[in-house]
Amino acid sequence: MKSTLKILKNNIFTIIVIFVFIIGMFCISYVKKVYWDNNDEAAYGERTEGVENHEISDEQVNEIKSKIKEDSNVKEVSYSLGGRTIDLTITVVDEVSVSDAKKIGKNILTYFTEDDLSYYALNIDFIKEDKSLDNFPISGYKHYSNPDISWTKDREVTGNEAK
Repeated sequence: MKSTLKILKNNIFTIIVIFVFIIGMFCISYVKKVYWDNNDEAAYGERTEGVENHEISDEQVNEIKSKIKEDSNVKEVSYSLGGRTIDLTITVVDEVSVSDAKKIGKNILTYFTEDDLSYYALNIDFIKEDKSLDNFPISGYKHYSNPDISWTKDREVTGNEAK
């Protein structure tokens, strides 16, 4: 018994440091749990509440994409849905002007139902394969509470400045 007390007496500082460390770790884990652990909540919080009432089927997506591709100025369309935002990336031919792209974007609104447009936000990006045309890409955004698309500021074509 004497040897155990001697070891404790000689290492009292180490024992106190270990004890304080253990108490500190419990305190830190409690604070983390209270302030930062939200694992029981959805990634989008309650912003996607009611999404099951406004689902867009794969058939509707394919139909929308095919209607957009019917335009002779459109080469390719990609679609993605994240939360309550529909993202469309549309590759157009290099001869398309900014105003023509905006007309295509305005026409895209007719492919969605009023119910879809009142629930989902719509983000439309127009790009061209020729990256030297610096008046593109352009982006349009339609918030679900707004009936119109807001477009990025128009840029003038200045040519390829990298040459």
